[in-house]
Amino acid sequence: MKNNLSILIAFLFIASCNVVDNGDSKDTIIPDGAIWHNQTLKQVYTPNNFNAVLGWLQAATITPIFSNDSGIIYVDYMKLIEVTSNIEKTVYFEDYNMTTIRPLNLNEGGLYKRFPKWFVDNSHTKIMSSSIENGVLKIIVSDTPDRIVHWWTSRVKTLTNSKYLLEIKVKIKGKISLQLGSDFWRELDSPYNGFDPNCITSNNCEAWISDWYSDTNDEFIIIKAPK
Repeated sequence: MKNNLSILIAFLFIASCNVVDNGDSKDTIIPDGAIWHNQTLKQVYTPNNFNAVLGWLQAATITPIFSNDSGIIYVDYMKLIEVTSNIEKTVYFEDYNMTTIRPLNLNEGGLYKRFPKWFVDNSHTKIMSSSIENGVLKIIVSDTPDRIVHWWTSRVKTLTNSKYLLEIKVKIKGKISLQLGSDFWRELDSPYNGFDPNCITSNNCEAWISDWYSDTNDEFIIIKAPK
């Protein structure tokens, strides 16, 4: 009886060691070198002396190594939502219903440096592996694993005591991840003048950064951030 019990315990131990979790853990979907790993709220409401806001997105391969693995993001729409006294109002909407097939231009996004660290400076190049066609923005993120794909909404005027959310309908395919965020700006046309985490000298101020989102099983999902 004791021998049988020992065999059973050994069998259960081996079985437990061979259990496979098909779901991605949070750590495995965070791209190497990413600055923010989890949702972070910094300036939820419009800070003083900042009169504009935008939503942004960034995507990257999990590892910065060229491979044959395909990683693509498809965006059906994105919208910026203003929340005042718990009432939501869409203040920016992009559905990519354009008549001309084209990539994102440098006013809409760019490829930023991943080495020696993320966003080491503001230099960036055009996202050539992007295309707007048939009402969808497609970005082949895996074409540039050594870069961060970063794009954004237009800026809109802010209201005092309001907060801003970003909503996106997206499909993520492959070993890549997507993160959403938002920045306040001094004015609609203020230039980038460097990063100040305290928002004293800089023209932009981080509002919030979302969690990372990975492969959506070949389906479009709606992400609304922050949670």
